[in-house]
Amino acid sequence: MLSPEKLRYYPFFGLLDSRQLHEVAMIAEEETFESDQVIFREGQPAEALYFLLEGSVDLYYTVAGTKPSSTNKGIPVGEINPCETFAISALIEPNIITSTARATSLSRGTFLVLGFGDSWASVSGGGLSLTENY
Repeated sequence: MLSPEKLRYYPFFGLLDSRQLHEVAMIAEEETFESDQVIFREGQPAEALYFLLEGSVDLYYTVAGTKPSSTNKGIPVGEINPCETFAISALIEPNIITSTARATSLSRGTFLVLGFGDSWASVSGGGLSLTENY
């Protein structure tokens, strides 16, 4: 479980009341990614929505016909900084990741699994829908 107070730092959760923040915090987890560690790859199912606490994350597109490697990470297309949300594909069908995310320095990322398990079903069944406010 993550502290509901940490969620208040993110504008994404700005319209949620205390009860809703607590319910989201119950299914959120913290993870640490080492520098240069791949968090997720382009083309994978988007099973989590990420919120960066510390560090930075670079996003890359894969060049058609090539395979990412330690020397060819792909084309850089964006940088994620603390308090930013990424892997928004978890909320948009067909829920496929559209870029590869790689930690660029020691990063603590918070992720929240949306709609892919019993935990989320119980939260959304309790009247919480993160998309209804937007």
